[in-house]
Amino acid sequence: IEVSELEEYFHKNIFETGILNLLTKYGFSCINLKKIEGKEIDCGEIDVIAYSGERNEFIVVEAKNLSLSRDAKAMTQVINDHFKQKRYHRKFLRKIEWFHDNVNHVSQLLNEKFNVKVREEAKINSFFITRNESVIKYMISDYVVISFEEFDKLLSNGYENGN
Repeated sequence: IEVSELEEYFHKNIFETGILNLLTKYGFSCINLKKIEGKEIDCGEIDVIAYSGERNEFIVVEAKNLSLSRDAKAMTQVINDHFKQKRYHRKFLRKIEWFHDNVNHVSQLLNEKFNVKVREEAKINSFFITRNESVIKYMISDYVVISFEEFDKLLSNGYENGN
């Protein structure tokens, strides 16, 4: 096995699983979504979709295990990746839009998998969760950019409906 494959496995699977476990701990039912009825969804994989019946809230998550940016050069690269090179911003906006357009279908999937009944008017919040704090959080208003640690604190402090 190549070191790059191990790194990719850690970045993707372990980090996403940590987010999924965290949300589950706070009472959310969670899925990773790549396909519906055997067909790949056209926005690309959604890392985590979580629903809390108690909160009547969906959380749509994009997980990126980014390295800590310690200097201006590294921060510039993070910004470039987010908006231009890897286009994380545009891709996540497409996923959020897809979710809004398909919330009933996702609700049905959650019901089938967890026997969860999604109530009317569920709140939808979107989080771009990173391993470390990111400069991007100061540049985005379409969704919340937050570190894993900050997200854990947000949930543990009784966060309700995005407030």
